[in-house]
Amino acid sequence: MKKDITIYDIAKEANVSIATVSRYISGKSNVKEEKKAKIQSIIEKYHYKPNKIAQGLSTKYSKTFGLILPDIMNPFFTKLFTEIEKYAFTKGYSIFVGNTFEQTELERYYLDNFIERMIDGIFYMGGLLYNTKIDIDNHEIQRKKNIKPLIFINGYLKGINCSVVRSDEMGGMNQIMDYLFQLGHKEIGFIGGFKGAIAFDVKMKSYREKLISQKIDVNENWIIESGYDITKAKKAVDKLFSQKKMPTAIFCINDLIAISVIKEANNLGLRVPEDLSVVGFDNIFLSGNYIPSITTVSHNYQELAKNAVDLMLTCIHNKENSRSIVLKTQLIERNSCKKIS
Repeated sequence: MKKDITIYDIAKEANVSIATVSRYISGKSNVKEEKKAKIQSIIEKYHYKPNKIAQGLSTKYSKTFGLILPDIMNPFFTKLFTEIEKYAFTKGYSIFVGNTFEQTELERYYLDNFIERMIDGIFYMGGLLYNTKIDIDNHEIQRKKNIKPLIFINGYLKGINCSVVRSDEMGGMNQIMDYLFQLGHKEIGFIGGFKGAIAFDVKMKSYREKLISQKIDVNENWIIESGYDITKAKKAVDKLFSQKKMPTAIFCINDLIAISVIKEANNLGLRVPEDLSVVGFDNIFLSGNYIPSITTVSHNYQELAKNAVDLMLTCIHNKENSRSIVLKTQLIERNSCKKIS
């Protein structure tokens, strides 16, 4: 049986020291050109691949990140993960993903698992970040943060002094409300999310404040909580559409809920945007390819990913403790809204 070649074998055949081979493989510049050529030819000859674990033990860096998210089937998390993975790759890093199915115990499991794997840092998009009512063991998360750099993306945990990279969701919601006002809408419904979730609370705050600023009464019957899953939205839509008086426009907590609203409106013989204007949030791929295409807010996923990875590298190498980065969102105007008189 052919044994795997090691740096010891390469050093022997190239007639150089093991330290020289190690310096060459790790990309250090203090190796003479003739030795580089000789080492590289042997590496190609035997198709040698460095042992990443061994490299990590010697350099103290594994060149891997962990990423915890609550639902990889949700296009928002899928898109953000993809952008993080792409940009991390340009920095020489690969990603381990922990999909928690919105279960707190799985979030804690992945935190422990990633630390055991000797990853260099953890991106945290777990469900705990999005629920302000959950009473968690803050000290446990704090201890994890003290072991490995931990960056929260689009969320936070009270009592945890940690770096955060997030979208300006309040600003995005303000843009939506101003846009609907400009189209002449005063009767605006709100579907999706649940109280205590950051994404809901932030948007609800803007929704109420914007209506009040226009001297418009908040109709509590037009606020329907339904979570974030498209499969759970139908009952909320039916509840809103069964009322005697309907709003002229509906804000949806995300684009998946907006799709559900448009679909159910069609089933009931209502046309979007002729009879009802609909706006979403997140700017997932489907929002621009649905009929009608959905007016929504973009998070600028590439910038979120780039800032998160760059901040993580700063935390790893410069031992930076905590920092908050807030990125602007952008209103994407499409075909799901109509101006009314």
